[in-house]
Amino acid sequence: MNRYHLSTFFLVLFAAVSVFADAAADKFNTAKTAFDLKQFEQARDGFDAFLTQYPTSNQVNDATFYIAESLLNLKQYAQAESYYNRLMMLGLNNQFARVALFRLGDIPYIQGNFDIAKPRLEEFVEKLDRDNSLQFVLYYLGDIAMRRNIPEEAEHYFKQSISMFPQGARVVESQIGLAWAKNQLGRQTEANEIFQTLMSSTDPKVAEPALYQWGVALFERGSYQEAITALTNFQTKFPTSTYYNDSLRVIARCKGRLKDYNGAIQILSQIPQMTTDDKLMKVRLLYGLKRSQEAYNLLTETERVAGPVYRDEIVLLKSVFLYDQKNWANCITQLETVLLPQYEPLPDTMKFNYLTVPNSTVNKLPDDSFLKACSLLALCYARNGETNKANATFREIQSTATLLGGSDLQMIAMDTSTRLNEIYAEGTTPPLAPIINYPGNSVAGSSRPNGSWGQGGYSRPDNFPNRQDDYGQWNGSNAGTGNNAANLSRPAISEAEARKTLRDCNSMFTAGRYSQADTGLRNLITRLGNTKNQNNDNNTNTNLLDEVKADALILRSKAVFKLGRDPEAVDLLESVLDEFPSSPQAAETLWHLGFYYYETCSDSATAVKYFQQLLERFPNNKNIDGALYYIALNDWDNGNGRTAAANLNRIYRNYSNGRYWSHAVWSLAYQSYKKRDYAQAETYIQKLLNHPPDAAVLDKVLYLKGTLALKKNEFDTAFVAFREVGKLCPESPLYESATKNAQLAAGKVATATR
Repeated sequence: MNRYHLSTFFLVLFAAVSVFADAAADKFNTAKTAFDLKQFEQARDGFDAFLTQYPTSNQVNDATFYIAESLLNLKQYAQAESYYNRLMMLGLNNQFARVALFRLGDIPYIQGNFDIAKPRLEEFVEKLDRDNSLQFVLYYLGDIAMRRNIPEEAEHYFKQSISMFPQGARVVESQIGLAWAKNQLGRQTEANEIFQTLMSSTDPKVAEPALYQWGVALFERGSYQEAITALTNFQTKFPTSTYYNDSLRVIARCKGRLKDYNGAIQILSQIPQMTTDDKLMKVRLLYGLKRSQEAYNLLTETERVAGPVYRDEIVLLKSVFLYDQKNWANCITQLETVLLPQYEPLPDTMKFNYLTVPNSTVNKLPDDSFLKACSLLALCYARNGETNKANATFREIQSTATLLGGSDLQMIAMDTSTRLNEIYAEGTTPPLAPIINYPGNSVAGSSRPNGSWGQGGYSRPDNFPNRQDDYGQWNGSNAGTGNNAANLSRPAISEAEARKTLRDCNSMFTAGRYSQADTGLRNLITRLGNTKNQNNDNNTNTNLLDEVKADALILRSKAVFKLGRDPEAVDLLESVLDEFPSSPQAAETLWHLGFYYYETCSDSATAVKYFQQLLERFPNNKNIDGALYYIALNDWDNGNGRTAAANLNRIYRNYSNGRYWSHAVWSLAYQSYKKRDYAQAETYIQKLLNHPPDAAVLDKVLYLKGTLALKKNEFDTAFVAFREVGKLCPESPLYESATKNAQLAAGKVATATR
């Protein structure tokens, strides 16, 4: 080919390439314009056509990205993920691949598939720890932790989000999330500070959600009247807020908890379009007011429009009306449909498959509602003449209430026992054996070596040996607290003499000679005099004597506690805080005050106040796990299960050598079991048995181990676990049920070996 023809060939070729490139650019730009105008269907189709026609274009990656984004906006998530996965092949040095990695975590988060989203988001944090999308990723991870009630984890991610992106798109949500986490962890002072800062903002986009969430936080603390006040203030300030109707719902719940049923109904009537949840709440309120016909009519109307997600709650409410109508047979049919009972005539056991059968389309009943449904079924069996089923159901209720713990659940079991005995008293059926009232169930101040049956799914470890009241009586003429010497100046006493006297008194206390210890300590405290308001901070001898006096006051409080003089024990401890607020003994004093108020004075609110001070002022004290544990007990008793669980997790993670560790881990094991996370439950159980567990939870640990083994058809393991309950814990309320389950497991083993 000569030079002329060669030149002509290249001119034609370049022209063709130019035309081709122009056509590709036009097609790309047309699709991009549609994308910019948010015409995502047109953009999707345009970019799809571009990729088909121009697979070798240098804009293929751009087109792939925009078609993925278009599909994302069209909520065609599976298809979008396929395109993002293509971009991931470019490697994380490519900007499209980095966005794709974010989107692959973003999509399942948007869909609520948090089990999938979490590991993908964590991978993003690991691989791109400085990327701008991290402001969303950290918030998402905090939000997932919040939804799963893991406040420690939520706190970590929200703090990171705020620290790294103080002006980020999610900073306000992260601050509110951080306040939530601190509230759930019991650090209410810190939570309050965050809420107050946000609520005082002049930007309504900040103040509005903060004030609403503040009201919710108060509700979750059990401060119902304060929550009502806060949310009413919110409604006044932000009458057009998107949170307005939700605030009405929270107020209605507060009034319901306060038994102001009429007030709650009036609040619900202000909601323009009541949801199914609202209507079912109203049904319960009307029933509480004994307006049964109105309640039933509303329930019937609600059932017609409610989806399957509300099936269980509606069935329970309908069963209550059927029971009131004495329609025992239909009530049984309704409840059995939901609870899925499994009665074994031999060895006379009842199991409910409700908690373990997965059903993602139905809202599960909370623990108390589940047990109430079981209780109602037991009563219907008894009324219907099915005594064996009634008694077996009661035993299962008793076992479940013991496993879950909580004074409210124990009360359901006790109420079931009472009502069944009333039914049996009408005929000839022998009454049920009474429920054993183990110390700690409902008797304030009771104790048991190594722990007691507790409330809220927990057991209370003992902190002092059982009280012995026969070591002398309180003589009023010699009575006194640390403040009796308030007006005395300090006499001369050497540190050596003071410490020797203190050691002698401690020996008396250890030997159980509480009256002698009390007398010796009272004299020592009097001799030491009073140091309050004295300006002798630089006097070394005085400071050392202050330490001795603080120790003496604490030891004397223990002695008078043993002698049954509880108010005096409290006064002595409070005098330590009064005279020596910053002393090293203040931490121990706060701990003992919390314990006295909780276990002896039945004043959990004051107890929690002291425990909170211990957490805030002495975060490394040896009794922190105990403070967290008692705060968890209080939260559980007040219906704040999420806060209780958060504190248990803190004990599990940080205090493996503490006396409260076994009790915390047991509760976590059972919560995992209820969530059908059997592998995690078994992990906790194994950790407990390797520890080994406190005697107060041993029976429950073994019982759950047997239950898990039955679910896996590991009958040998189940038999051994249930048998160990009987051998090691013969006084346990689980003894009878464990024995029957051991027989059941043994039968299964025998059948399998034939």
